[in-house]
Amino acid sequence: MILYFQHKKTAIKQKILLRIIIVSFFTCVSFLQAEKFKIASYNVENLFDLRKSGNEYQAYITGSGYGWDKQTAAHKYNNIAEVIADIDPHIIGLQEVESAQALSKLQKELAERNVRFPHSAIAEASPTTTRCALLSKFPITSHVSLPVGEPLRDILKVTLKIDDTQLVIYVNHWKSRKGHESLRIQTAEVLRSDIDKLSEKQDVILLGDLNSGYAEFIDITDNPELNNTGGRTGINHVLNTIYNGKLVSEKKIKQASDHEFFYNLWLELKKYRRWSYNFFGDKSALDHILIPATLYDEHGISYIDNSFTKFDPDYLFINNAVYRWQRAARGDGKHLGRGYSDHLPIYAVFSTLPYSKADKSQEQSKAANPRDIAFLYHVDCGRKNYRLTECTVIYKHKNNAIVKRPQDRAIFIYRAADKMELAKTYNFTVKRLKDFYGLREITELSNLQKTGQHENVSALYLDYDNQDLSRPRYQNEVLKKIAGKYKNGYLYYDDNSKIELYFRNNIKPPVNNTQIRLRNVRIGFHHYPQLIVEKDDTLDAAK
Repeated sequence: MILYFQHKKTAIKQKILLRIIIVSFFTCVSFLQAEKFKIASYNVENLFDLRKSGNEYQAYITGSGYGWDKQTAAHKYNNIAEVIADIDPHIIGLQEVESAQALSKLQKELAERNVRFPHSAIAEASPTTTRCALLSKFPITSHVSLPVGEPLRDILKVTLKIDDTQLVIYVNHWKSRKGHESLRIQTAEVLRSDIDKLSEKQDVILLGDLNSGYAEFIDITDNPELNNTGGRTGINHVLNTIYNGKLVSEKKIKQASDHEFFYNLWLELKKYRRWSYNFFGDKSALDHILIPATLYDEHGISYIDNSFTKFDPDYLFINNAVYRWQRAARGDGKHLGRGYSDHLPIYAVFSTLPYSKADKSQEQSKAANPRDIAFLYHVDCGRKNYRLTECTVIYKHKNNAIVKRPQDRAIFIYRAADKMELAKTYNFTVKRLKDFYGLREITELSNLQKTGQHENVSALYLDYDNQDLSRPRYQNEVLKKIAGKYKNGYLYYDDNSKIELYFRNNIKPPVNNTQIRLRNVRIGFHHYPQLIVEKDDTLDAAK
């Protein structure tokens, strides 16, 4: 009898273990599935490794007197990873990556932020100093460099598997505008020739730095130094982004067949927003995402209407200019270890569901009166007129506050919350939004109306349960409690996680290597996530 029960107990354990394995397996499988996913493009401005291969620019050779060394390179990789982590794409095409080693280093830097791209590709065969590359969270089934001929960069063609659908992405970096248009046409013709070999229904996306405006066929007529082709352009005439002398509209692309024409997603934005590169005040849309009619049908991959935008938080600007990688002597001297890139990233959202046209009337209604705080994280900064209702103050310090609604995000109100009280609930109008080094905040509001009081504010706090606190979605939350070891400005929690602590108001940091506990502390962001310790009762010894 005893032996029988032992066998029965073992069998039960085995069944439980089998169930755990099955659940874990399907959890992992579902993670790879993507009803919606984001694709970005970013010219990272000379991402070099530290090895000397004989093909580098002089300024990126270690020991050459320009200061390109391990420490300087670490700043560059750190800053580029910061931008990509903030965009949080599933796929990103990159331009100006020197080598596979440089791409691998970037992957590792991103992994430090818990942003993991297990799949990558680079146009290694390209004869140029820098190359096109791609990082992906989805499997890459094949990739190839399409040679264009010296001194032009190869095109990177990548085929990915997204759910059960195959997507082809071409990553481009065409000849700079120091060269004639005939050189960009040369690249465009290689690209067009390969596209024409694809099956008719193949989903395809063209992206990258094309060094051309979306309306280059108009711009080039005023630029005789570039126009050696009689007004013919690569982006417009070879790729067919124009029809009957006009830019291909979304209406036209929906009526087109297969890859006959391409729609430029810049046309989704208002004209004043259509730029990603600023050369001494000359703003240009050099970086592009182009899509054909196959992304507007009921099969395979589809485009999420009006999802295209550029990524332009405040920290990517300095003195009203794009905060490019900084070098002395007006860009020709030593590396200063600061800055990002001379281009802004762009991105769009796609889906494995059939295409669905966005209801612009509903969008306008939502924009005029958003239903939740989360909406404020997906709109441009600047002057606004958005009414928020039933927002509870869950954190108050001087004239700053954090407000939140149940089942919604939290947001920081900077120097505009003097009339607000902790635990009170308000309706108010957001008048100005700002990104301060990556932190989204409300800096001006009006029509403040108290509507009640929340009986249990702590219910709106974030309960720590093994979350990755570095994820952007947690910024401005109030963390109920967390414990760990303090060392050199960081809280080390769990086994392999850390987050910076920022001490304000003369609060003294604890002694290194001591265990501490934080309570009701807000999660800020200044280039990186931070726990803001600014109240006396926030920090104490762990128990």
